[in-house]
Amino acid sequence: MLKTRLCNAALVLLLATGAAHASPVPDYPFVHVTGRAFQAVVPDIGSLDFEIVAVDADPAAARAVLETRLGEVRALMQQLGMAADDDHVREVRQGIRKDDRAANGAPVYELRCDVHINVRNLANWAPLAGGLLGKPNLDGFASAFDRSDMGKIND
Repeated sequence: MLKTRLCNAALVLLLATGAAHASPVPDYPFVHVTGRAFQAVVPDIGSLDFEIVAVDADPAAARAVLETRLGEVRALMQQLGMAADDDHVREVRQGIRKDDRAANGAPVYELRCDVHINVRNLANWAPLAGGLLGKPNLDGFASAFDRSDMGKIND
C-alpha cells in the first residue's frame, strides 16, 4: 500500500510539473512576422578602370607613351562632354622586364599606371569604352555600375 501511495504521489507530482511548463498559446497577444524584399533598379552611373602600359628600353620614351595615351583618353572624355575631374590616375609604376633585352643588350623598362574614370551619364559609357578598347597600350579593362541614389534605395 505504501508503494501504491508513493507511485500515485509521484504521478501527481509529474503531471503537476509537466502542466506548469507546457502552454500551447502565450498568455498575451503577439504578432510574429518575417519578410524579405527585392527591388531591381536600372543603374544610372558607372565606372571604367584600365591600365596604361608602355614598354621601351628608354624609360623617358616609355613615359612619353604613357602621357600620350593619357592625353588621348582625356581628349575622348572631353569630346563626350565629361568633366575633367572624372578621371583619376594612380601612381606610375616602373619595372624592368627580366626576359626582355633591347637589341643592344640594354634592359627593357615597363611603366604602368592605373586609370579610373567615373561615368556620371551612362549614355557616355558605350562610346567611351568603345573608343578606348581599340587603343594600343591599354590593358586590364574592368567596369562597374551603380545608382547615384543607392542610399535612398537601401533605406
